Amino acid sequence: MDVITELMQPTDFSSNANVASYLPREDETEVHVDVGVVHFTPLTQPKIEQPFKLVEKVVQHVFQFRRKYCHRGLGMLFPEAQRLERTGQLLQLADVDPTLRPCQLSVSHFKSLCDVYRRMCDEDPHLFAYNFREELKKNKRAGQEREADRESRSL
Repeated sequence: MDVITELMQPTDFSSNANVASYLPREDETEVHVDVGVVHFTPLTQPKIEQPFKLVEKVVQHVFQFRRKYCHRGLGMLFPEAQRLERTGQLLQLADVDPTLRPCQLSVSHFKSLCDVYRRMCDEDPHLFAYNFREELKKNKRAGQEREADRESRSL
């Protein structure tokens, strides 16, 4: 969410709020709270000029595996049969180091990734609709059906 917020609207930390208002009651264990007021101002021109759904999809996939290298999450944008080739192509055309972790990517990295992914989606209209979770479910069902067939044949 922080990345999406930064891409769509700058934030201005206005002030600290009174922390005493947020302290737990006496019967609760002590909890430390940092409170502040943040002002959001929508940009008239977004930093990434792509549809929000596309930007959201790319960012979500990058952070899908937040402790792994960014190529791992980006690979899930593509069907398994094309995954390695298309992920390498995306990263190369976007000029993004595949060994960067998601938290190391800058706004310019996300802009490049979104721009290249948009071009790839324009070339292959079915690509944007691809959902790797659906492919996993389909493969799991097929595996279960094969297993059931094997069991029925052995009886």
